[in-house]
Amino acid sequence: MRRRGAIAAMVRRGAGALGALLAVLHLAWAVPSVAAGLRRLDSAWLLPGALHDVLLGPAPTAPTAPTATGGPWLRAAQSTLYGLPELPVRLLAIGAAGRRWAAEAGWEILGGDALRDSRLTARGSFGDRWRVGLWASRRTVRLGAGEAGQALACDLEVMACGTHPAVGTWIAALQWPVFRSADNWIGAEPETRLRAALAAPGRAVSLSLDVGEDGSPAFGWEAMAGLGGGLGLAWRSDRASGAVGGGLVWRRGRVRVRTSHLAHPELGLTHRAEICVGTPGGAPW
Repeated sequence: MRRRGAIAAMVRRGAGALGALLAVLHLAWAVPSVAAGLRRLDSAWLLPGALHDVLLGPAPTAPTAPTATGGPWLRAAQSTLYGLPELPVRLLAIGAAGRRWAAEAGWEILGGDALRDSRLTARGSFGDRWRVGLWASRRTVRLGAGEAGQALACDLEVMACGTHPAVGTWIAALQWPVFRSADNWIGAEPETRLRAALAAPGRAVSLSLDVGEDGSPAFGWEAMAGLGGGLGLAWRSDRASGAVGGGLVWRRGRVRVRTSHLAHPELGLTHRAEICVGTPGGAPW
């Protein structure tokens, strides 16, 4: 907890830009186990939106792709990184899906006036049981009124999905870097990411593998259990950052709410909450 206090103190006493810069540098380099864990707010959850309907709803009557239905959705999420009031995180995303396609655009902001780390993302995929897509992002870090750095990324995503009566509904996806560009001290995203998830009524499990620039792997997993009444309980382990913790998901009609409560062994607890209105079951992510 001493590191956590040091980060807050640097932000407060820096009178803006310098203190914020020191805090980010401390997070990114002084605590190596956290560097790979400074990822999107969405990284708190592993189970794809397409599988929540399987986990919380009735069993499918026939083997079909989990993205067979679609429509528009709107997501809003918020968090306070490691419980520090100087580091709030907000996310707003809008998406839509059809029978053979899905797309989403999002805007995420970390910090406030002294430090603002913003990220614009766009992703889209096309296909049915086999899908190909692109994920692109533009990240900008501002210290006070100036701009400290910018990073661009574009990844290719290849996905497969299906349903088998004996095991349930599954999704597997490989995210492969196509383009990376970063200036100043902004760190790069994980180079390669492999995800797999399996869900049946009342239970689900998700796995992830991140591979960094140096080739070092970082594993993560999430297990979920349906409790009835549209409510599910999750337990998450993120080896990239060393954080572990639980979460909840609740669905009623076209509204889905999910929470995440991950504790880092040195920096403390991060609470995340998201509400989604619409039909996120059309998204394979």
